[in-house]
Amino acid sequence: MDNADVNLAIEGVGLFGSKVGWLYATCCTATRAPMYQSIFKQLNIAHGNMWAILGVDH
Repeated sequence: MDNADVNLAIEGVGLFGSKVGWLYATCCTATRAPMYQSIFKQLNIAHGNMWAILGVDH
């Protein structure tokens, strides 16, 4: 995996996060809120790990 692949993956995580954010803002219910929060936590971990591969520490 080279830096271009990692950058594409980071972009994909961002796009997915924006879609989850839209759902959270427009379709949030007491049942779905924990699921969206869990997805955001996992995306945050993945995002941080991908930046770490590029040598960026958050």
